[in-house]
Amino acid sequence: MTEAKRRPRVASIDIQDTDTNRPVIDAIVEDNPGCDTVTMPGLVKIRREGGLHITRETVEKHVGGEWETSEIQLAIVSMSGNLDIEEDYIDIAWKR
Repeated sequence: MTEAKRRPRVASIDIQDTDTNRPVIDAIVEDNPGCDTVTMPGLVKIRREGGLHITRETVEKHVGGEWETSEIQLAIVSMSGNLDIEEDYIDIAWKR
């Protein structure tokens, strides 16, 4: 298959569904329009073709205070894609 015919791969993140993590989940959904979410007992799976981008600013708006991007590691149950955590954003996508 040529490079031009490849579809973007789906990246996903599974977040533990807790009171603490629900604002983070809401922020991820807001930052990624068109993403698919699946709610299971104790877990929310968020997936999107091409990858997920999460901004600290959006999470802080939902949390109502300061939030460090590295805190996402406390909420992740599993994920698919490469995780890139920077000071102001998080990207989850497959690197080629």
